[in-house]
Amino acid sequence: MKNLLMMLFVLCSYLSAIDISQLPTNLSKHDEILITDKIFNSPIELLAPNMTFKKNTAGTENFGYNSKDFWIKLQLSNHSQEAHKTIFELGFTPMDYVDFYELDNDFKLLNHYESGDLRDIEKRVIKNKNHIFPLDFAPNETKTILLKVKNSGVVTADLKLFDRFDYFSNIYPKKEAFIISFLAVILFLTIYNAILFNSLKDISFVHYFIAMLNMFILQATLFGVAYEYTPFFGLWNLTALVNISAAIFTAFSVMFVNSFFELKKYSPKIYKFTTYMLIMVYAPMILLMLIPTTYQSVLPILPILGIFMLFYILFLAVIGWKKSPIRARYIFIGWGVSGLLMILYVLQMIGIIESKILSDITIRVGTLVEMVFFSFALGDKLKFLKDEISEIKIKALEYEKQMLLNSRLAIAGETVGNIAHQWRQPLNKLGSIIFKIRGSLYFKKELAKDELKENIQETEKVLNDMSKTIDLFLNFFTPSSSADEFFLISQCLNDSIKIIQDSLEASQITLDIDMQKDFSLHGSSIELAQVFLNIISNSKDIAISRNILNPKISIKCFLSENNIIIEINDNCGGIKIEPLHKIFEPYISTKENKNGTGLGLYIAKKIIIEKFEGDIVVASNADKTTFKIIVPNPPK
Repeated sequence: MKNLLMMLFVLCSYLSAIDISQLPTNLSKHDEILITDKIFNSPIELLAPNMTFKKNTAGTENFGYNSKDFWIKLQLSNHSQEAHKTIFELGFTPMDYVDFYELDNDFKLLNHYESGDLRDIEKRVIKNKNHIFPLDFAPNETKTILLKVKNSGVVTADLKLFDRFDYFSNIYPKKEAFIISFLAVILFLTIYNAILFNSLKDISFVHYFIAMLNMFILQATLFGVAYEYTPFFGLWNLTALVNISAAIFTAFSVMFVNSFFELKKYSPKIYKFTTYMLIMVYAPMILLMLIPTTYQSVLPILPILGIFMLFYILFLAVIGWKKSPIRARYIFIGWGVSGLLMILYVLQMIGIIESKILSDITIRVGTLVEMVFFSFALGDKLKFLKDEISEIKIKALEYEKQMLLNSRLAIAGETVGNIAHQWRQPLNKLGSIIFKIRGSLYFKKELAKDELKENIQETEKVLNDMSKTIDLFLNFFTPSSSADEFFLISQCLNDSIKIIQDSLEASQITLDIDMQKDFSLHGSSIELAQVFLNIISNSKDIAISRNILNPKISIKCFLSENNIIIEINDNCGGIKIEPLHKIFEPYISTKENKNGTGLGLYIAKKIIIEKFEGDIVVASNADKTTFKIIVPNPPK
């Protein structure tokens, strides 16, 4: 009777067991589970018949966040007359520890394999990205499989059985190709955004780079690549890295949308609220996940927070669409598709819905869709930035032209005074000639031919000198048609001095010029003359305002290391502005009476740098100031 009952039990077990004749087989819907915090010390042969399992009626692969041990039981039967060599796969890489017990129909232990992340990879019995175990069946053989699963986070038991030859020759290489392609795309987009940030310095590219980097870490860990190539990080740390990188990815995705639409400019209140929220929520959460004792308590919040952040990102996209000029279409499409798949997958994992279509592959495809459309969005941002930069350049060019005009108008004001001063003497002389002719006519009633001829010649000379003065000033203010030819520095300097000579003499300022050699330069002599005039005029004005005793300006030109050096020194007591280099900034005037425009030295430096590929440096102390113009000596 006892033997009969045993035979009936074996027969029932055989009939209720999963038929493995058709491979591959998904086992996840046929398992039985036992969740317990008991520590079993007895041998597995004694434990197995007495362990009470319940059917996994939820129809889900995910058993939730729990610190207890999960025991999974499966009965597998080979109903065929042929032997089968199979691979049993647990497709969830970040598992802390897995015990695989292979028992026969009498619960006798046939094989025991261990896999997981508590030991170095090279010391594991089974080495693979997923946890795989060899399982052989004789014809008409039934086996009981017990899995003891331990994980500090969510437990996902994706159980499959494969033909061993097909697995290694067909399935595994395809899986490897998908993994390599998927990670390569993420890595490419990550590096691409790092390069874009380096060239454009836009913070949204940094946020996207960090988000994609953490997505790469997350997927590399889920695929098992991190376990294979970086075991030195610590295996528990790599397991925790899945959730930490997921949290960082979510936070920086929000920051990316926040900065992408430039909400700091267009919606500062939303920007400030988002920034504070991310700091207050994610900073302590990531910190708690780094601590093993608090890691478990944070995990149940992650999926809920992730779904909330998905809707918040769409909310930010709506705000950006309404208030920012940057287009939002790709953000909506990318995050909408990816987010919808993510929500459906989470709902399936917790047992609310059931679908054969949704899987981890679907989620990864959704991630790729999101990354592609986000890259399109960044392309839009790139175009927007280029247009913005072009507009800024146009405005900067107009601003620069206006500053140049202001500078020249300021010089024009001084020049009118110089013209008036230079014409005063010849006009007096003309008046004297006219007075002389009038006197002769009045007293003599007629003029001698020779006397009239002499007066005419003298008048012509005065008028000719006045015309040269006008030509000199006109040339200074008229763009040169010969702006691209060689000219002598001495001639350029003389033209500048002629304009201001009378003013220097009137102020009793001594001018000393030392030209070791008459060098030539290539470019516009008028522009270099403007540089000379600005510096000399500044020295003159300071000498007058400070009532300097025996003021002196000395100019020296010499060659040094294939550079032409032009030094302009004055003894007017130095420059009071600190730091000294600020004198070359626009609207910073060295004139103490505040009558300067503050553009002269800015324009001067700009001319030397841009037109002559040189530089101007300044040194100053309590006694004197030295401007040093350095330009390359052009080849002959």
